[in-house]
Amino acid sequence: MYYLDTNYPFEQFKMDIAVEPYVDKSMLINKLNPLIKTRNRYVCITRPRRFGKTMNANMLGAYYTQDYDAYEYFKDLKIAQVESFKEHINKYHVIYIDFSRLPDPCHSFEEYISWIKNA
Repeated sequence: MYYLDTNYPFEQFKMDIAVEPYVDKSMLINKLNPLIKTRNRYVCITRPRRFGKTMNANMLGAYYTQDYDAYEYFKDLKIAQVESFKEHINKYHVIYIDFSRLPDPCHSFEEYISWIKNA
């Protein structure tokens, strides 16, 4: 798996929005857009188990990752009504690392991090 500009979050997000009921949390993007290119651009989103962290990470990856056209998947969500919507969609390099599962060749998180460094 490649970590820079991977299509994984985009593919996952497409599946997420196809499930009924889909709860639109796209306004999270509106909170993050003003932070781009500021000192506060690094954001840690923490929630208890089963509160949608992975789904939100996939949504953010699908929205920001360049080389993909996610417009069709976001155009009917609340974020599409925001002025900065088109300014930021699919415009950035995104590093996507999923720590919820280990890749096959890794047996520990230390191995996983080493594997990422050498990829």
